[in-house]
Formats: sequence, structure tokens, C-alpha cells
Amino acid sequence: MKKQKGFSLIELLIVVAIILIIAAIAIPNLLKSRMAANESSAVGSLRTYNTAFVTYAAQCPALGFPKDLPTIGPGIGDCTAANIVDNVLGLAAPVKSGYTFVYTPAAAINGVIFTCDGRHHWSAHVLLGPDRCDSLRSFRCWLRRR
Repeated sequence: MKKQKGFSLIELLIVVAIILIIAAIAIPNLLKSRMAANESSAVGSLRTYNTAFVTYAAQCPALGFPKDLPTIGPGIGDCTAANIVDNVLGLAAPVKSGYTFVYTPAAAINGVIFTCDGRHHWSAHVLLGPDRCDSLRSFRCWLRRR
């Protein structure tokens, strides 16, 4: 009688069980790392917006802060399309890394938006669901119109 070569069913089941245990430990950590990376990306995008708003206010002192996000998006470099941020963040409601950014400026006074929301700071909100909106970060607008 010939001796059969290969693994027994028990050995294969043990290997599969070990792989499943390792996967059960690794997958939650991977998801946490991914969520942290997406949140860091969103914070970086808010910093980009903060710099873009201040740059726009300096470039277009007659207008103050931008009226909407496409105003600071790609374009020819004037006050209607300032070309300060890229085509991802320069949309009306940009979505990046799973976050939707919403910008609401203050009402214009004589055609000039002095502050982003009337309180010398602006907030970017992250839409987490159809009825829930949380403020992720708030940055101060350092430059004010003189």
C-alpha cells in the first residue's frame, strides 16, 4: 500500500481557524486607522480653506471673503475664479475622504463680505447623515478688511 501525501482535514481546519483569528484582530485596527486618516485629511482640507480664504481676502479687498467655494476654485486667477484651491475643494459642495464640506458666508454689507459668518470665524461642517451635521473644526479668519 502506498503512503498518501498531503494535509489532513484537521490540519487544514486548524490553519483556516488561525487565519480567521488573525483577520478578526487585524480588520478593526485597519478600519480605525482608515477613519483616523480620513479625519486627518479633512482637517488638512480645512486648513487649506482657511489659507485660501485669507489669500482671497488679500487679493480681492473690495470683495472681502469669497461668496462661495467655487470662487476660490480653479479659474483664471481673478476675483471670480481665484485659482487658489484645486478642482476637488473648489466645488460648491466638495466631498473629500468621505467628508462633505459646507461653507456659508456672512451676508454682504455694501457688496463686501467682512467676515466669513459675521463672528470673525468660519466653520466647515461635515455631513454625517441625512439629518445630522456636526462641526469638525473651526478656524479663525486672521485677516479682516481694513
